[in-house]
Amino acid sequence: MDASLKNNLRNTGENSLEMRALEIKKRAYSSFHQYMKILWENSAIDDKKGAFIKNVKDNITTIAIEAVGDLNEVDNALSASENEDLLLDKATNVTIKIIARYLSLDELEHRFNKNPLSRGLSFKIDKDSNKVNLYIPITFFENLNQAVQSYITGLKILAHKMVTDEEFKDIREVVGFSPFVKKYHKRLEKYGFKITLDKDGQPTEEAKMSKEKLLEIYGK
Repeated sequence: MDASLKNNLRNTGENSLEMRALEIKKRAYSSFHQYMKILWENSAIDDKKGAFIKNVKDNITTIAIEAVGDLNEVDNALSASENEDLLLDKATNVTIKIIARYLSLDELEHRFNKNPLSRGLSFKIDKDSNKVNLYIPITFFENLNQAVQSYITGLKILAHKMVTDEEFKDIREVVGFSPFVKKYHKRLEKYGFKITLDKDGQPTEEAKMSKEKLLEIYGK
């Protein structure tokens, strides 16, 4: 293979990776950035920046273990940053840059949604409390209506499981917890959820629905 063809193939691959990174950034930057805030808040106070950098690395390998050899890029990107906002922005960008080398948008969604009811809704059974906890994984919907339709589909599947799957026989309540709840609480109330309020009567990030209500609305 001559040198010009090798260069063309390499450039094509690099352009493809760059486009994938740009697409992930376009459609998931805010979700990744929000999680960077959580990692920062949960970092040890005595060495907050160092703990945060470790958390960012751990998060990358949790999503894509294939990227373990690229983690030095996190140190290079973050070691000189002192301003918190800049640090979170750089952490978001380097995470997306590294992950894009190994995962497409579809593969990334699949890894975030470990126990799916639908593309946009996953669950975990809490047997001790007789409830199902709902989670909204990172997804790349084109618009809000597309996302809502996926959530409704997930709730219909959950309702079906409630009456057909032995594992769900003792479940009495469905509980969702997400920033989405607080932001779109009025819309969620229309879909049967009751929003938990804080001490000042303001919506929180928690929404609940009884099993009976779920079956009444989504079990048809």
